Amino acid sequence: MSALNHQNLAGETVVVGSETRTVGPKIGSGAEGTVYRLEGPKESVVKVFNPDCRAEKADKVRAMVQPENRPRDRTYEQEGVRSIIWPQEVVEDNSGRFLGYKMPEKDLDEALDALSYAMFELTWDDSTQEDRLMVAYNLAFQVYEIHEQEHAIGDYNHENIFINEGFVTLIDCDAFHINTETTTYDDDTYFPRYSPPEKRPDSLEEVKDADRFCLGVHIFQLLMEGSHPFLAQGSDAATGSLQDMIQGNAFPYETSADGLEPHDGMQTKYDQLPREIRKHFTKCFDTGAKDLGWGRPSPKEWARVLGKAAGIPKEQLPGGDESNSSGATGPGEGDEWQDFDPFEDDNTPEIDDGEDTDQATDNGDDIESNKDSWIETNPFEEDSTSTSADDGGNTSTTTDDEDQDEMDDDWMDTDPFED
Repeated sequence: MSALNHQNLAGETVVVGSETRTVGPKIGSGAEGTVYRLEGPKESVVKVFNPDCRAEKADKVRAMVQPENRPRDRTYEQEGVRSIIWPQEVVEDNSGRFLGYKMPEKDLDEALDALSYAMFELTWDDSTQEDRLMVAYNLAFQVYEIHEQEHAIGDYNHENIFINEGFVTLIDCDAFHINTETTTYDDDTYFPRYSPPEKRPDSLEEVKDADRFCLGVHIFQLLMEGSHPFLAQGSDAATGSLQDMIQGNAFPYETSADGLEPHDGMQTKYDQLPREIRKHFTKCFDTGAKDLGWGRPSPKEWARVLGKAAGIPKEQLPGGDESNSSGATGPGEGDEWQDFDPFEDDNTPEIDDGEDTDQATDNGDDIESNKDSWIETNPFEEDSTSTSADDGGNTSTTTDDEDQDEMDDDWMDTDPFED
């Protein structure tokens, strides 16, 4: 067959890795290609690119399927839930011409995109503070894994982030900026709602920094019922699109300027967020960070502060002592930080045991009822089958996040909720 000219490949044979497989029915299609089920195991589907996309995608996908370029998915390792739908094998026609890639199937029928989930599942009336923190933590953690692999996202559209029962899944990963030892494969796709003021960056490091801004917007929306951080009202508020508001408004939740305030009375809810999380939003969105990108929190920093506020033991957070971790501390066990509400300003207990103090979230609800199954395992514990180097002995490269280790350690020695 001439697969390059086929509009519908259902019933045709293709080569998946080194195996010949039969293409099943079409599942869906998008701007760049079509997704089909593979006949055989239900867990596998293929994305076949449109003919005009194949040349520019071929080398990038071939690099993505290499084990050394895959970001780790610890949620799948420990819970069986995919946090990222990454290409697994190259798909070619019978003549060896590139078509697309095989990827794991993820049932998204019950999932919502990130913005819809924030608006409908994480309303403050229908969710707890811990629920919201856990979802935001899941997102920050997976972005941390992507940056650890030296990749960047770039196309940070909420329609590429699906959430179901608190679990986050990233899709359309072939639009990521992929970095290998020899080549960086970029992409020109971006979404204005999440684009930083400097707009479309070019280099990999600039895209990673833009990711920090985008992550801050997503975390804000998850914690604040879908409200955008630069949506403002008042005589001095910029109007138009959200991109216009990002360009024209100061961060309204932390500004003292007259004529500019958050929309629809959201300030009251913002003021109830943990103090250290509010400080991270200021670092991400205030003048220097907004205009110049200075000091935007990394995914690692976000994962640490969100995890700490959600009650995850310090040793299980990025940069913690993973070798000594043994899962979450259960109700009634461990430190005094289980016994107070970290969302009030002046309730930090005095703890002086020579170690870092930790805190957990209560939010006025019964915290025992909110210890979900995924928190009962250690998401940062190393799997015995994983390795940090490929057969050639190439170890993973360090990232800008690691430059924050000393800063993170200093922060963990203080009370993030105290003035």
